[in-house]
Amino acid sequence: GSAAPTNCSAGFYIPETVAGLQRRSCIPCAPGQYAPLPGSVACSACPAGKLSEQLNSTTCDECPEGGFCAATGAASARQTFEPCPAGTFNPDRGNLSSAACRLCAPGKANPIPGSSNASVCLSCLPGSHAQNAGSAKCELCAPGEFMNESGATACFECEQGSYCEKGAAAPLSCEPGT
Repeated sequence: GSAAPTNCSAGFYIPETVAGLQRRSCIPCAPGQYAPLPGSVACSACPAGKLSEQLNSTTCDECPEGGFCAATGAASARQTFEPCPAGTFNPDRGNLSSAACRLCAPGKANPIPGSSNASVCLSCLPGSHAQNAGSAKCELCAPGEFMNESGATACFECEQGSYCEKGAAAPLSCEPGT
């Protein structure tokens, strides 16, 4: 019975062309949308890097760590989340592109996509190496090479008078007469 209009609550809207006589005339924002202020005439799509899984949202949630969310208007992480590839990690929330994925350092590797912590970048074991940043796995030293340390970026040539098998952590001495 009031002469003054009543605004819809935040998270709801009513189009300008529709006359709402009661608060129940207000329409809830759909998942993937939000309305931060009361009296909205439309809901906004969640921007890239964010998502909203609930009806009548007033804000959008940050994209989870371990990847990024490139789509706008995402109603669930399943709909937009893309994990960072193996060899990388992302500890931050709310990212919208693969540029957020950080490379594991040379000498380290990470075989697990969607990682969120630098601790998953493990040092290569003796007998292997990772030459470049962003390696998904450590490569074994080739025959004729060895590596006796962890976290190597290259292997050493086998020493004269010895031989090295694939993945050698140390050279083996040649037997007398060979």
